[in-house]
Amino acid sequence: MPLGFRGQIEDPESLHSDIVDETVAALNDSSVMEDSGNFGRGGYTVSIIEEHGARGGSGGAELVISDLRSGRDVPAAGGMPTNLPSWEEAWAYLQKNGFTPNAEGARTLYPGEIARVGVTTVEEDGGRTTKIYDSRVGDFVTVKTRD
Repeated sequence: MPLGFRGQIEDPESLHSDIVDETVAALNDSSVMEDSGNFGRGGYTVSIIEEHGARGGSGGAELVISDLRSGRDVPAAGGMPTNLPSWEEAWAYLQKNGFTPNAEGARTLYPGEIARVGVTTVEEDGGRTTKIYDSRVGDFVTVKTRD
């Protein structure tokens, strides 16, 4: 069994679903922490950060696959971020190429090794929208918006 499995090992080809509710609760109210038993159990997270610049243009999206197994959020396999034009293109890239850290010799991770796939969009005025992928609905759900 790959080292990144720490929770949902029954279906290694599927992204976690129960973590969605826990993440929503934690982002909206830090005092709420319902633990289904899989919270934080995947060994990796996928973060896509999209920044919008002047006149509404996109500054692009940075895709990072992080390794949580050491207790710290660090790029997996010592990799570098992958830069793409938008968060939608970053998600399409992942769907086509799999969850592979951007590092030489890195292996493709099983979806079950991923604790969470999140997207943060940062607007020019500093506003942020955070979304996470919910495998139950097969799409991203907005979990928090900050002006």
